[in-house]
Amino acid sequence: MKAILSGNSQQITQALAPQISAAKTSAQQTNKTNAEFGTRSGGTAASAAATNDKVHSDITNLIGNLTGSAASGLTSVGQNLLGQGISGSSTAFGEAKQMQAQRAAKINDIFSSSASLAAGVIGGLPAGAGSWQDITSNALGAAS
Repeated sequence: MKAILSGNSQQITQALAPQISAAKTSAQQTNKTNAEFGTRSGGTAASAAATNDKVHSDITNLIGNLTGSAASGLTSVGQNLLGQGISGSSTAFGEAKQMQAQRAAKINDIFSSSASLAAGVIGGLPAGAGSWQDITSNALGAAS
């Protein structure tokens, strides 16, 4: 496919060598048959020229048909790769979203645990413990 779409006539000829060789061999056989059994009239000469023109036409049609098929195949491959890329991107986005949700849940759990621990510590202190009034009353009461 790459050689056919390259536009390089040498690569195209190499890729299509078996088909081109078969067409030329057939034309040579037809010309040989005409030379051996035909007369040297205008009809034989015209037949030989037509045979050579047909070979050229067959090769041109072969290249044209295969170029169109290769381009169509390349388009199909491109569409397939694009679809796979979009699918992979969607999958990666979904996985990233899931990982972010799991990370957020862990952080929420840490904050909830910290808040519960702090509430337990604060709840265990006597009412007003550590307040200004508690400190001053203790200081004044100890002084008296």
